[in-house]
Amino acid sequence: MKFSNIEINRECRNCKKEKLFDCHNHTWYSHDSQCDPEMLCRCAVSKGLLGIAFTDHCDMEYVNQTDIATPICNSAEDSRRCERIYAGQLKILTGIEIGEAIWHFREAEEIVQMIPYDIILGSVHAVRSRLGRAPYSQIDFSGFTDDEIDSYMRTYFDDMSEMIERCDFNVLSHLTCPLRYITGKYGIPINMEKYEVQIIQILRQIIKKKIALEINTSNKNSVYDVYMPMRKIIEQYHMMGGYLITVGSDAHVAENTGHMLGQACEMLKEIGFTELYYYQNRKPVPYPLL
Repeated sequence: MKFSNIEINRECRNCKKEKLFDCHNHTWYSHDSQCDPEMLCRCAVSKGLLGIAFTDHCDMEYVNQTDIATPICNSAEDSRRCERIYAGQLKILTGIEIGEAIWHFREAEEIVQMIPYDIILGSVHAVRSRLGRAPYSQIDFSGFTDDEIDSYMRTYFDDMSEMIERCDFNVLSHLTCPLRYITGKYGIPINMEKYEVQIIQILRQIIKKKIALEINTSNKNSVYDVYMPMRKIIEQYHMMGGYLITVGSDAHVAENTGHMLGQACEMLKEIGFTELYYYQNRKPVPYPLL
């Protein structure tokens, strides 16, 4: 169940110390990372981060095929161990990234209740598409027709909307992530205006349910050099009154923690945001966007 991952070990472009919380990181308890938890913490300290969240993958589509609970328990144990080691240097948050919770809703609820998390990310990595249910990172989109890609994207947004409505989580992660592969990997342009109604509905849902919008920086300085979601969607969220914002590198190697968060903050200030948030005990905690 190794997923393809186009993240690379990038040279850090954030030379100044970033007094920020990176709310999305992976360790070797995720299927697509070999990152030592302590190395992740050391890199975060070296970059001047205020805190990081361990948010290892828990992909619910595999609940009947493998043990998805034990890695999450081990990740939580390591996050608490690292919190003791780095006390006074770095705030470490215990978290999880749940994917495809709507596929196995009851089991996902059990996972949510299993550990006293600080932060739960909600993600869609695979969609219930007639074209296949594999993670979009594994799909070869080069053979898809325009209509098939359009159908896939509409299903992606439908699944995300259902996840927001039904599932218990704090932060909506990497909205528009399929474009990382459809456009970034396969070079297929997407007219996002076609999905404006669905995107606005998703933004309306998270605002109503007080779910934060993640600004994911993992694509920056890559072939697909775009935030997830893209700036236009972030501007729409702000215009609609959304204010709960987290920033996350989605690091799968230690050196990428904090990746381009400072640049993302400059963009957020231009849009009009004045605060960022991290989560502790599942509650949003504001801190200034400096």
